[in-house]
Amino acid sequence: MVKLKTFFAVTIILALACTNAFGQDTTYTVQVAACELLDSAESIVKNLEAKGYSPYIQETADQHGKTWFLVRLENFSLKESAEAAASEFNAKTGSTAVVTPTALAATNQPVAQAEAVSSAPTMKEAVEPSEPEPAVVSQPELEQPTAAAPAPVVAQPTEQAPAVMAVNKQPQSDRRLDELQQELESLQDEMKQLREQQEARRKLEITEDEKAAKEKEILEAAGREYTTMKSNTLGLELNFNYQYYSYDVITQATSVEQHANHNLTTSIYTEYAVLDNLTLNLNVPFSYKWDNTGTDDSKEVTDLGDVSVGFQYQPLRSGGTLPTTILFGSFSFDMGRSPYEINIDEDLATGNGYYSASAGLSMSKTIDPIIAFGNMSYNYTFKAESLSQPRNSVTLTEVDPGDSISATLGMGFALSYNVSMNFSYQYSYRFSTTYSWAEMDDTESGTKTQSMLYIGTGWRFSPKTSLNMKVGIGLTDEDPDFVVSFRLPFEFDLSD
Repeated sequence: MVKLKTFFAVTIILALACTNAFGQDTTYTVQVAACELLDSAESIVKNLEAKGYSPYIQETADQHGKTWFLVRLENFSLKESAEAAASEFNAKTGSTAVVTPTALAATNQPVAQAEAVSSAPTMKEAVEPSEPEPAVVSQPELEQPTAAAPAPVVAQPTEQAPAVMAVNKQPQSDRRLDELQQELESLQDEMKQLREQQEARRKLEITEDEKAAKEKEILEAAGREYTTMKSNTLGLELNFNYQYYSYDVITQATSVEQHANHNLTTSIYTEYAVLDNLTLNLNVPFSYKWDNTGTDDSKEVTDLGDVSVGFQYQPLRSGGTLPTTILFGSFSFDMGRSPYEINIDEDLATGNGYYSASAGLSMSKTIDPIIAFGNMSYNYTFKAESLSQPRNSVTLTEVDPGDSISATLGMGFALSYNVSMNFSYQYSYRFSTTYSWAEMDDTESGTKTQSMLYIGTGWRFSPKTSLNMKVGIGLTDEDPDFVVSFRLPFEFDLSD
């Protein structure tokens, strides 16, 4: 009987021992992160240890053989205790640690749950792998205990692999994607700025008609010979021109007096556009002259000047590579007071005293932002015959004025929508003049050279009204000391 009792006692003890040795107890752990690199996991462990935690690293592999390093905290026998610890950890660190089960009797090592945490105590962002990876999980319950630890079971991921926490080091592919994203955003900003600038420039750009009108204004301020008008248009211009001459006069052997001559000419210039490229013009001047020698001797006169008619013809349309070319010509009538028919001791002349004809061509070319212009002309003079003018005890009977050649070169540009400026240089060469006398042989005056530098500007008051001003400085003794002129043109469209 004693033996039977002893047998039952031993059997109970062995059963209890087997239960403790092979029984399956489920425990829980708090998983903080799943890392691809051991350095990253160790860095997280150091940060947690510095905060007073006792983390450890669990190494495992997924179904593809890829190695993962899991950072976990202590193990708990009750799930409620593990959840409380995870909540407290998350509240203190701002992380998203999760609770995962582990079989201590089977492996004595914790493994990862399907979704792992990717946030270290000092980090707020998790970096996901470029491709989803399967998560490694443990079999929550073992049906039969074995002496050896069973291999972890690999489960297919439902959405994505466990996030990989990288401390101070981001995967190369993700860094490259971030760089490309930043470059793309930068390019988008630059394209937006370029579009805005292009739109602003487009709004500021003028049309071809406006550009042609602006070029015409600049050239009109430089001179009449550079532009034509639209057909059936009447132009009217008021011109005020002032010239000043000064030089010394020897009145006695030891006396020198200053001689000053003031010439003020007001002219009415009318033009009519027969065609878009052909304009006819008429110029009627009125002159006032005042000549003063010393302080006592002075003369003055007011009379009509030499009237002239002319034309401007543009054979080719403007634009393209060739400069705009205009042919012009004029014929001047001897209608003013002739210097060869007055009493030179008492009167002053208001005209040249002979007929003349001139012809030439002007050219202009836009070279942004300036307009270059220039002209060349030849002036032919007719003889003044049947004269009888006493001069220094001899009588002048005929004058053959010398012809002249002139050339101008300049440039103009717009300062604003309503103001322009121009600079030009004029050179003239006059051949010698022959004088015939009743009592003596013919004499010649010799050739003359004239050179002027002009500075001009134009102001536009309305689309059809503007004021042009020009100042000229004489560079030789034959030139006036200075010239100031004002031109006020008007245009009237007769087709309206």
